[in-house]
Amino acid sequence: MNNIKFIYAAGAMGFYGEGHWFHKLFNFPKYPFITKTLTLSKKNGFPFAVIPFGRSVWNKVSLDNPGIVDWKHKYDNLKQKPIFSYNTISIYPIDQMELDFMINQIRYWFLGSVNIEINLSCPNTNRNNWDKIPLIINKYDGVDIWVKLNYKQNPLDLNLSNIQGIRLNSIPTKFGGVSGKWAQDKNWEFIQKYNKYINISGCSWSTEKELHDLIDMGCKEISIGSVIITNPMLVEKLPYL
Repeated sequence: MNNIKFIYAAGAMGFYGEGHWFHKLFNFPKYPFITKTLTLSKKNGFPFAVIPFGRSVWNKVSLDNPGIVDWKHKYDNLKQKPIFSYNTISIYPIDQMELDFMINQIRYWFLGSVNIEINLSCPNTNRNNWDKIPLIINKYDGVDIWVKLNYKQNPLDLNLSNIQGIRLNSIPTKFGGVSGKWAQDKNWEFIQKYNKYINISGCSWSTEKELHDLIDMGCKEISIGSVIITNPMLVEKLPYL
């Protein structure tokens, strides 16, 4: 697996890479992480909440969100900062103007190359936008763009030449998003359907066999998402597999 890139998925390690409280019990590999998805303004909602069900995880809808300005302020005051050039900021803009503003603001904050994940289907931010791609993804100088979709969305509706690849979201439900084993069939079908057109991050896995199945599908990047809750010991030994 030397040629496979691992990355902690949006939400897996929180807004600042802090992880869940029990993650302190493990010695996880120092892979890059994606921030939990940020909106432009602060958004009050449920506290961060995930509930595991076997090999699946359910997230509440409408979670708390500091907004990118407060997030940046806290980031600047962290005692231990991640090496940010190897990490990704995940954002959820509500329209084209907000998308352009957020990206330009992040470019201003982090001079040089920046990785941004544009979340176009966030059940934990907006329950009404799960099957639409309402934004035009332009080419932004100095920014590597990834797009996060759910299995219902068609990546061919995007200008694929402007993005690095696709990351898949949890499966939307009435009360939030479900990831892990419950999302596997739909997300893996999506990967097999579209990975000949665009780089798609492997997801919805929780065993070593499933990890190798994703690699056999042609995934060059593997997202570590719900598996860090359902099978953290497997994540701990990833560098040695």
